[in-house]
Amino acid sequence: MKNNLSSVMCFILFIVLTGCANKEFSEILRDDQIETIVHKEVVDNGVVIFYVPNREGEDSAKVDFEARFIQKNLFGWKATYDRGGTTATLDTNLYSQYLMKNSDKSPFPLLFGEITTPKITTVKIEYGNETKIKEAKIVENKGKKFWFAFIEEPKEKIKYTIKGYSKSGQVIEKAEQEAG
Repeated sequence: MKNNLSSVMCFILFIVLTGCANKEFSEILRDDQIETIVHKEVVDNGVVIFYVPNREGEDSAKVDFEARFIQKNLFGWKATYDRGGTTATLDTNLYSQYLMKNSDKSPFPLLFGEITTPKITTVKIEYGNETKIKEAKIVENKGKKFWFAFIEEPKEKIKYTIKGYSKSGQVIEKAEQEAG
């Protein structure tokens, strides 16, 4: 009887302690670094949020757009280190960023970026010596237009060529990212 009671108490203590690291989704979103959420993409074990960061001072013009994976588990939501942002210091209409996978639960790697011209209507990613092509998902919301694609984790160094196409199929802008 004492063993059963001890086991139950240990289990309850375990539940309480492991649940302390988890939060309600809204608590994570109250993060001071998030100014505006532009899109939430539901994935198998959580959600990836795309947002405009709240930057003040010198950094306000350097980062325009970020992505973050928030993991769903048995006890609620958990912020992760799977996150990153695009930089707006380049003179381009198609920003891009590669986010690597930081944990087994992550849906990353992720390629994503902002589109700053209405001329781009389709984004495609070429890799593997241009033998593989993946079309990115494009989302427009709250004055932002961006693209993203979940990709396979590279086994070696790889170059991704991201191309932004017009409605007529003409390449408007090209960007490159390396990973691995």
